[in-house]
Amino acid sequence: MKNEIKDRNTEQNILDAAEAIFLEKGYSGTTTTEIAKRAGVNHAMLHYYYRTKENLFEIIFEKQVKNIANSFLSIVNDNKTFTEFVVEAIERHFDFIKQNPKTIIFIISEINNNSVSKELWNKYSQTIFKQVIINLKGKMEKEIAAKQIRDIDPVDFLLTVLSLNVFVFIALPLFKSANVFPNNEIVKFLDRRKKENIRIALLALKL
Repeated sequence: MKNEIKDRNTEQNILDAAEAIFLEKGYSGTTTTEIAKRAGVNHAMLHYYYRTKENLFEIIFEKQVKNIANSFLSIVNDNKTFTEFVVEAIERHFDFIKQNPKTIIFIISEINNNSVSKELWNKYSQTIFKQVIINLKGKMEKEIAAKQIRDIDPVDFLLTVLSLNVFVFIALPLFKSANVFPNNEIVKFLDRRKKENIRIALLALKL
């Protein structure tokens, strides 16, 4: 029993170390030697559990893709109005990126620069985001039929929301480096920006 717990702890330590370094340096900038050192294991132990850097990266990349998908439009509550559903979904997605800003940068950077990541993105994103689109489409079609919102493609609306939320955190380091925000103003800005993104998204649905 103790050996099983030790094995699980060792595996998790390696995964935690790999995740931190991959998010910081990307696939090409990461070595298994560095992962092993941060995890507190030798290289042979890392190889025993995960074989290669590619295997570790696939596990971490899949986790990040699923986290992003699950953060957006994952609310299942038939008691909510469509507007309440949209507002809560945008808030959850925005808050997820706020808490995990490296994840978005990591995904975008790896897809653009790494053929391994492109293949993994194609492998995982189609199924995961297809579920998101199906969920959103069903809700939007009911609202369109009831003439509560304009006839807009769910993919277009999803892209609008993603663009609004994601770009805030891509641009934020630029504003920080330019000293645009006084002390403690970033939190206020992000709260204000989240509300503005919701307002713009709801306007995009208006008849």
